[in-house]
Amino acid sequence: MKRYLTLTLLLTLLVVGLPSPAWGQIGEGRLVVRVEMGTAGEPLPEGLEAELLFLPDGQGPPVRFRQPVEPDGSTIFTDLDTAPQHRYVVRVSYGGYDFFSDLLAFERGSELTTTVTVYATSDEVDRLTFGPINILADVRGEQWLVGVLYVITNPTDRLIVPPAGSGPLLPLPAGARDLTFEDPQLQVTAQQVEGGVRLETAFMPGHSRILFSFTLPYRAPEQTLTIPVKSDARVGLLVADIGQEAEAVGLQPLERIQGQDGRFYLAFQAETPPADGVVEVRLRDLPNAESLAPPESPAPVGPEETVPVGLDKRLPRWTPVVGVVLALLAVGVYVWRRPAPPKAAAHAELLRRRDELIAFIARLDERFEAGRMGERAYRQQREAAKQELKAILHQIWSSQPPAEREAMLSLLESAGAQGGDEQPI
Repeated sequence: MKRYLTLTLLLTLLVVGLPSPAWGQIGEGRLVVRVEMGTAGEPLPEGLEAELLFLPDGQGPPVRFRQPVEPDGSTIFTDLDTAPQHRYVVRVSYGGYDFFSDLLAFERGSELTTTVTVYATSDEVDRLTFGPINILADVRGEQWLVGVLYVITNPTDRLIVPPAGSGPLLPLPAGARDLTFEDPQLQVTAQQVEGGVRLETAFMPGHSRILFSFTLPYRAPEQTLTIPVKSDARVGLLVADIGQEAEAVGLQPLERIQGQDGRFYLAFQAETPPADGVVEVRLRDLPNAESLAPPESPAPVGPEETVPVGLDKRLPRWTPVVGVVLALLAVGVYVWRRPAPPKAAAHAELLRRRDELIAFIARLDERFEAGRMGERAYRQQREAAKQELKAILHQIWSSQPPAEREAMLSLLESAGAQGGDEQPI
């Protein structure tokens, strides 16, 4: 156990010790920032600071510049590189939470303007509304891979921050495994409890998108999938057409939909919430899972912008989709891109997640030490990330061949002799 904790410490210190790259050239660019209070009746707080995150060539890690915000809410960044391939985003911290501008680029001219809106907080979780809900069920690796997309609406003009342990509960079916969120920060904060998963995150005014997936056992030739959902929301459903018959209780069948991978999906929709908050899909004549070829991943739609995010970062504003088809296909893209779980891919995913968590803990420490994050949020988020990191390191360690383990132990013993008794993270 001591060796295992020392490994965790060494990995963390490695990341913390990495310097920021010295990107960026002095140019003629000028960025005018306006900070506004979005909560009615609340004055703009004093002593705010705007942080400009410069993303060379549109990628991270970001280079940071800071400026105090004037009492009237304005600040200006000058001498910026105006090359059009670069990206900028402005972050303002208030009340322990981060608020961001849009992603910016100097496409025309040498001056940009942007606005960052900050909000006072509220703990009125019961003001949140849910819907529509869109579900896609596909077959992957001899199991059902189910993607679920919720649109959660905060109708207030305050940032809704659930008290610890009281975030909104999204129900999960019995036997759900491999819960994975599209947003890696939600993956850290969400708490899986009896009956579902509790979202321990802040909700900006407006619409937030929550997209996650899980697996269920696949049983041929007949099976009923029972998927609980929030009981007050409309539901759309896609089920991979693998030659079976399917009926969704209480949902109306639609025309079959062809996905980006060329395969077809049976579509269903309910304009009214399903009875008892349960989507029941009755399947007959299912083929043996061994006879199903794994689906090919679709080609990427286009380049994606990389934006630095924080655990309490504003989720993207997301207008509810027009029509069930577009929303269901959005879930489909996520499910198709989720890799199948062979051993090699699973190990690579563990390594990726390990590195991501180490970097995340380092960023938390940096923000807390700089006074840009409240202590309660810092302790909760760091503990959650630390526990997940420990579990992942244990999985990585257990999967190593004996020779690899011996080499790692020798390295740790050498490091311990040189560095003394370090405290684990």
